[in-house]
Amino acid sequence: MKATLALFLFFPIVLPAEEPTGPEQWIDRPIPQLVLADGKEFHSVVITAIHADAIEIRHGSGLARVPMESLKSEARAALGYDPEAATLARARFEAEKSADLAAARARGDAARAAQQARRAAQMADEKQKAARAAKLAASTQGRFKVLSIVPDTGLLVRDYYPGSSGGVASAVAQIFGRSRYIAPRTGNTVYLLRNYEGPALADDDTFAARTVATNEIFQYTSSFGALTTVKVIEVVR
Repeated sequence: MKATLALFLFFPIVLPAEEPTGPEQWIDRPIPQLVLADGKEFHSVVITAIHADAIEIRHGSGLARVPMESLKSEARAALGYDPEAATLARARFEAEKSADLAAARARGDAARAAQQARRAAQMADEKQKAARAAKLAASTQGRFKVLSIVPDTGLLVRDYYPGSSGGVASAVAQIFGRSRYIAPRTGNTVYLLRNYEGPALADDDTFAARTVATNEIFQYTSSFGALTTVKVIEVVR
């Protein structure tokens, strides 16, 4: 009965005499008013958890974690306060809190890094698309004849003009002695063509490609032993 009266001095409710009076008996029991050692008050209180270093409560204005040391001595005694156990529990709680904060910070850093990587990749993709659009705008469609293949570098080519046999119109013109036949020919300028992707080619093969000029040059030794410098063009895909 004395223990019941001591608790009544702090918590304005009375436990039945036959019930245990251990700290866990206060969990989920309504307490009209909880007054701390410094005079701070909580109203309409329900203790939701009791730890060695603190209690967790639900009150009229929300939730709170109240350190055992903040309670009045009668309340600490009623809740089984042990200073040594409280110190150890608080150290564990602070360590877990620090670990949680560090993990949250690491997740935030990882999320920011991923966002920056996505933004960088997007910017690189947009830059690549813009560069390709600029190349397409500056490119021209043409046909080329392969002079030789430079391994791992490209193709030495000249412009190729396939000419025309004239078809039906040419046949009619030939009857009247006016032939429209135009012979195939190659240009005089040699280029190194890069970025070709297509069927395998050999010397003297012809092919069509859309190309753009570059500011680069390529040097090679001709079949006559002379060092030759040519401009570099590349296929636009």
